[in-house]
Amino acid sequence: MEKRQQGGASKLVILLLLLILVMTLVGAAAGLYLADVFDRGDDVAGETTEGESTQTGPPIYHKLDTITVNLSTGDNPRARARMLQAQVQVMTRHEEALEGLDAHLPRVRNNLILLFGNQKYEDLIAREGKEALRAQALDEINAVLAENDVLSEFEAVYFTDLVMQ
Repeated sequence: MEKRQQGGASKLVILLLLLILVMTLVGAAAGLYLADVFDRGDDVAGETTEGESTQTGPPIYHKLDTITVNLSTGDNPRARARMLQAQVQVMTRHEEALEGLDAHLPRVRNNLILLFGNQKYEDLIAREGKEALRAQALDEINAVLAENDVLSEFEAVYFTDLVMQ
């Protein structure tokens, strides 16, 4: 009777090991699938879901001239004058976007100066305020390019130097 119990126990151990192996393989496959390692084939040529980029080349960074503005004092005319100096770099994956930026740089700089100058010092102290300004700057740049029929756009704006006084 003891041999029968040992045989049953060894079968149970083998089944448990097989179950662990199968679960490990399923988990690994799911992780690879979610990490887009497998080609799902669900995007039609050129079509993407909202917020997803069709750009696939290496990132190209471009440094803009330094932008220095006086910050808005709001409704208080006696508020201390504040200033912002920003070094901005933009990132794209297409040379066309850089060519469009160069062609329309005066307008881009104008829009960025107006945007930055309309900010309040208190709003920019926190990281969230700076992140919001980066997003608004990206929207401004891409809007200028879109209005001038530049098909490629920029993916990101980065502050490589930011001074507020």
